[in-house]
Amino acid sequence: MPVFHDVAQYSEEYDRLRLGIPTSSNFHKIITPQGKPSKQWREYACVLIAERILQHKIEFYNSPAMERGLIVEAEAADWYEFDQDVTVQRIGVITDEEHTMGCSPDRLVGDDGLLEIKAPLPHTQVEYWISGELSERFRPQLQLRVPAKLGGYPMLA
Repeated sequence: MPVFHDVAQYSEEYDRLRLGIPTSSNFHKIITPQGKPSKQWREYACVLIAERILQHKIEFYNSPAMERGLIVEAEAADWYEFDQDVTVQRIGVITDEEHTMGCSPDRLVGDDGLLEIKAPLPHTQVEYWISGELSERFRPQLQLRVPAKLGGYPMLA
């Protein structure tokens, strides 16, 4: 059964809950969109082990797209609520009972799912409009699924 931790995202408690465990935002470092092991798996495993040993988060570079996502997330969630006629709720971290993996979706969507907001840079968004497809690089992050019958929420992608 999933364990819901109601903490503020990016807070000290949030970082502590994610410390040393694989999370969905980094699943691309474990598995490719084609279901094959990622070339980054070993480095990611070493980062997680180092976090466990040091008991603090290993800091990495935040790209301009990541920074933009943090800035526009609330507005995007409001738009999603309006467009889909649903109510969303903030959530901190969701882990399994053994605390061996987790995810930090941007919002819960009623009792039906999770919302992961992507706010790409404008030129990237134009590419998505032209191609009509989501970038393959996001697929591993969006494939974490916990069947509702097991007490989880299916991921909305």
